[in-house]
Parts: sequence; C-alpha cells; structure tokens
Amino acid sequence: MYQQLAEGIQKLIISGTLKPGDALPGSREIASQLHISRKTVVSAMELLLFSGWLENRERVGLFVNMKLPIENNRQNGKLSIESDKNKSKTPEPDNRQFRLVVNDGFPDTQLTPYEALSRAYRQLFNRAARWKMMGYNDPRGSSKFRHSLAQEICQERGLPITEDEVMVTRGSQMALYLGAHVMIRPGEAVAIEDPTYENARLAFESAGATVYPIPVDEDGLRVDVLEETLVQHPEIKGLYVTPRFQYPTTVTLSAARRRQLSDLVVKHNLIVLEDDFGHNFHFTSKHLMPLCLMLPKANCLYIATFSKTLAPALRLGFVTSSVEVINRLASYRRIIDMQGDEVMERSVVELVESGEIKRHIRRARKVYQERLDYISSLIETKLKDKVNYKRPHGGLALWMTMDKDPRHEFDVRGIKAPVFVLADGRFGIRVGYASMQREEMELLVNLLEDLL
Repeated sequence: MYQQLAEGIQKLIISGTLKPGDALPGSREIASQLHISRKTVVSAMELLLFSGWLENRERVGLFVNMKLPIENNRQNGKLSIESDKNKSKTPEPDNRQFRLVVNDGFPDTQLTPYEALSRAYRQLFNRAARWKMMGYNDPRGSSKFRHSLAQEICQERGLPITEDEVMVTRGSQMALYLGAHVMIRPGEAVAIEDPTYENARLAFESAGATVYPIPVDEDGLRVDVLEETLVQHPEIKGLYVTPRFQYPTTVTLSAARRRQLSDLVVKHNLIVLEDDFGHNFHFTSKHLMPLCLMLPKANCLYIATFSKTLAPALRLGFVTSSVEVINRLASYRRIIDMQGDEVMERSVVELVESGEIKRHIRRARKVYQERLDYISSLIETKLKDKVNYKRPHGGLALWMTMDKDPRHEFDVRGIKAPVFVLADGRFGIRVGYASMQREEMELLVNLLEDLL
C-alpha cells in the first residue's frame, strides 16, 4: 500500500501537478484524507525521500525536490522508486521485496518521544562540549545513569542493588556476549531453553561453550529435564533463561517452577543469565518479580534493555550482578568497546527524571494492549481449531503453532515472518504485533486462514 501511495505521488510530480518546491501536506492529513494508517503514509514518504523525489526541510516539512531524479529512476521503460531505495539500505539476503515483514517483537517507534529525547540530547551535547567532557569515561557507563538505573531497578523490579552493581551496555545483546565470555570458560557447557533466542545461543558458542537445549512447555522451562541433564552433564556451568514472556513462545515461568529452579541453581552453583527484555509491558495486575531476586548476586546476571521500551536503534541495555562480576564485565568490555554514549545515557536520565519515560510506557502499553486485543480476536475468529494459540499476558509478540509448514506459502505471497521448526515436528510463528497496523494483521491472518 505504501508503494502504491509513493508511486501515485511520483506520478503527480512527473505530470507537473506537483512542482519542484511545492510543499506536501502533513502525514496525519494525508492519512485522514485517504483513510489509511499514518504508518503507511510515513513509509511512502521515506521511500520518496530515499529515492530523491522529496526533500525534508527541518522544522518546515516535506517538499518536492528541486532536482528530480527522473532519468536515474527509469527501469524497463517505467519509472522505479525501488531501485534507489535498495541502494540506500542493506538488501534482503535474497534481494526480494516483501509485501509484509513480520518482526519478532519490535516496539512501535512512532510512539517514541523523539522530541523530548532529541531536545535533551542537544542540550547535553552542547553542555558536554562546553565542559570538555567528550573524552574517555567509565566503561560501566555514566555514573548518573547507573545511579538512576539502580533506583529504578530497586523500586520497580525489586532487586536490591547499588550503582556499582550495574553496567550500561549497547543493548542486551552486548550484555549477553560479555556475560557468555566472562562467566563461561571454553570447554564448559550452558543449558538454554528450547526453542530459544538464536543470538543467545551464538553468543555462548562463540565463547567456546557447548549448548544443551531444555524443552519449554506452557509453564516455562522444564526444570525436571534440566535436573536430569545436569546429572548427565556435570560440565554445565551456566543457564540462559527468559522467565517473563519466554522467547519465542511468550509463556511465563510458573511460580512453582521458579522455586524449583532457584533451588537447583544453588545446588549446582550455576551461573544464570536472565534476559528480562519484556519487563515494562505486562497487561495483568499480577506482576512477577525477576528470577534473580531469588538467587545470590554472584550466581546471576540480570539483563534488560531500553531498545524494547523506546526503539531498537537506541542501543541501551544494562546488566546487574555483584560488584566483582560487574568489574570483570567492564574489563572485558574495554577490549571491544571503550565506553558507551554518555551523552545519550544522560539524555535518557533526563527523560526518566522528568517522568517522560513512565508516561511513554503507559501510553505504549495501552496501544499495545489494544493491538493485542485486535489480532487475538482475528486469530480466535478465523483460525479457531487451525492453530494452537494462547493469548500472552504481555510483551510485544504472540506465539502460535500449527501442523502445516507455512514457509513456502509465505514466500509465494511475499511475506517474511519468524517461523520456528519445533522438536515435535510442528511449526511455530512469532508475531511482533506491537508494531503492526490493523491491515497488516488482517493480511497475515487471512493468509494463514487460506493456508490452513
């Protein structure tokens, strides 16, 4: 749809209806006039910007470019705006364009409070330049940011920590990589959930660890299977777990299994890497605390991220543990990355202290819950008895399983989605509904209805 809109605007420019230098209406006005989503309009405008048909004048708006790229956009006698766009972005591995790309749980970046964040960043950047604070700093992160994080973690997540027990990272993936390389020695082994987050498995394997999968059911990690595996493989020293909205199945580790797991961790002296990427988005009054609250600090690395709260491009995550473990992580971090973006860290602190982050989370949680309601109603109406689906209690994605492999049909229909081949031969699909518009949800569910 956004390609159709972009091509329509392009034809208006070519015909002279829109002339170089003409201003375009705002995205909200266009969306209202055409009865389409604002996201569709924004995507079309980005496409025209990438290909040179439009230009963005800061604080003014979008205008028809004074230098039109007509000759550079001819392809087989037709005008093409896709060709230049592909040059400006990394192409898909198979060079195809998809009608719909379903992610595995991204936030909707249109909800991000960019104005407040950019204002804070500009002010702090200028202030930092004046104070000559643009040199090397603490690899653990800004002291002010760590202090703010420690307070939030104590109040909101129940973990009693100080600023010396937290380190800021470039997203949760860096925290996973550092944790794997610092806490696990080559030749040792790690137990992980099955199915699991693929990049976590790769982080452990890159550290020289053997990985043992432990199945997950509707109550989370199978602790009984883990116990048997620990007896058979005493070289297992670590455990990677996502107890809140498990990746990819979205199930929550039950209270009974949390107690069993914490006892097992202490008994075998395991190092637990708890990835709590979905903490801020829960839709029930029952709010579980982190698993690490039940474990000694030295046995646990608690990992979380701002990328799911604000935007994936904002590479801010953090890890908490004992002071000794944090110092070891910081020493290893110096090898690959001297420090993070202190100005950005302090900008986020400004948003935390002003209450902007909490207001954003409340707004986003309401939007995400409405979107989950809508896609759940579609699934329950159109896919009843065709898929196994249980509505998640929160997070940014949902999970459904089926007997039939949807990948070929997805390829034919031009849809890209995260499909998992499960141990029992079934197929699972993880759908990041939080960043989807209604027409995208309908397209996906209608396709699955046809397929099944």
